[in-house]
Amino acid sequence: MATVEQGVIEFDAGDSVHGHQVSIVPMSGEPLEVKVGPDVTMNQLKVAVAEKKRIEECDFYLIPVGQHSLPVGTALVSSVAEGDVTIMCMARHRTLEKYESEAGKAWQQLAATLQNQDVDDATALVSLRSFLDSYPSLINFQARYADAKDFKPLLSFAIEGVRDISLRQQCVDTLLSSGARVHIRHSHGFLVDEAEKSGSAFFEYLKSKKDEHEQYEAEAIAAWRNVSSKLCGETSTPVYDEGEMTKIVTDFCQQYPAMVNFQNNHACDASDDRPYGYFGYAPLLAFAGGRACRERRGHEGESEISRLTAFQALLRHGARVDVEHGGKNVLEWMKSEGSHIAEWLECQFKLPMPEHVPFEFTKESK
Repeated sequence: MATVEQGVIEFDAGDSVHGHQVSIVPMSGEPLEVKVGPDVTMNQLKVAVAEKKRIEECDFYLIPVGQHSLPVGTALVSSVAEGDVTIMCMARHRTLEKYESEAGKAWQQLAATLQNQDVDDATALVSLRSFLDSYPSLINFQARYADAKDFKPLLSFAIEGVRDISLRQQCVDTLLSSGARVHIRHSHGFLVDEAEKSGSAFFEYLKSKKDEHEQYEAEAIAAWRNVSSKLCGETSTPVYDEGEMTKIVTDFCQQYPAMVNFQNNHACDASDDRPYGYFGYAPLLAFAGGRACRERRGHEGESEISRLTAFQALLRHGARVDVEHGGKNVLEWMKSEGSHIAEWLECQFKLPMPEHVPFEFTKESK
């Protein structure tokens, strides 16, 4: 009888090969039958299973049945063996990297649907509600659609060039009731102005909504700029205590969840909201990673974990890392700013995405 060598892993080896039998049970499909040598570790088995299944090894766990916690990767498979056959469950999960990739694709698909005037309002509304159920914090996220040069929020795609207001009325009202800002801009201009230029039938409707929401939206952006300036230290009232900063961020996210992925700047022309800060139209995550910015302003106590807990709070509230501004994305800006949490963030991409705090949008004070 052949014997599996010390560090060897063989799939479907059969009874003719001697070695410890491991049966790996996936969420669907047939179990994987494996014979492992005595020196095989959990990490080695996981790599082999990933190659066999043609999936990323960071997309699943191997959990021995009867174990109350995950074994460490360096543990020998033989150390968790019970009886002649060890049964392991294959638990799939989404990494932060995969979540962001899926969210980006879903946003692009929804943008395409909203601007496609061959798609009726009721059909588009189904897609919109499904997206907002999964990615509510992207309500004011601005990005390029396909090969376009302009960064726009979802509301822009629903209203620009629309000649008949009934074509997107339900979608527009759903976006507005979910926290979409009317007074929002990017480098090409304000949303309402672009609606007028495109000849949109929604222009007058949006003007009235702008007036209706004016006080709330002004308070929201003022609160956003208070947080962004404190995160990067560009303020006359700097925050040095990390616990205090994290509380400021958490309170903001709870009060204004639709602003978590809003992109602008506290360094801006007050007359037209146009940023002149070098970050450009940046999200709060970028300001949290602005280490060089804080150091230039004599930030006291800057360390390897400065703004880490604030950064984590933003992620829990649905903040997106893959946001382009000023020619780079958030992670690239963090590296150029010398942020110590850039390395931590790269590791997080390969781990399960953090559990999100429930998204509860309201214009009432909390």
